Amino acid sequence: MKRTRATARKATTRARKETKILRRNLNAAERRAEKELAALAGRLGIDTREVAKQVKKWNQALDKELKTASKQIDSGIGEIQNLVRKEQRTASRMMDDAVQRALAALNIPSRQEVQVLTRKVAQLSRKIDRFEK
Repeated sequence: MKRTRATARKATTRARKETKILRRNLNAAERRAEKELAALAGRLGIDTREVAKQVKKWNQALDKELKTASKQIDSGIGEIQNLVRKEQRTASRMMDDAVQRALAALNIPSRQEVQVLTRKVAQLSRKIDRFEK
């Protein structure tokens, strides 16, 4: 169970790191593209201000898409974490049931049964003490 939780945390951390790296690479690619577009516009005699406006629009659209993708990744990670927790609870219950069945098969009392018997012994001891007085 601890491994599953740790694995989910590692996956979350890894996804966030990969997203940061992706953003950094996209920003670098944008800067290179801007320079190349400016150079191309200069060679073709196109107004670089118009190119800059268009690049700005593209950057805004790209930022919007990145935010959407990031939210989707975070949402997916949250769903995975919820599934991991649910599976941990299920596995824990299954293990408890298996241990109870194994103890029953070996005719070994459970913790609850021992507690009940201990209480009964204590009650009987008190009754015996009353009769001895």
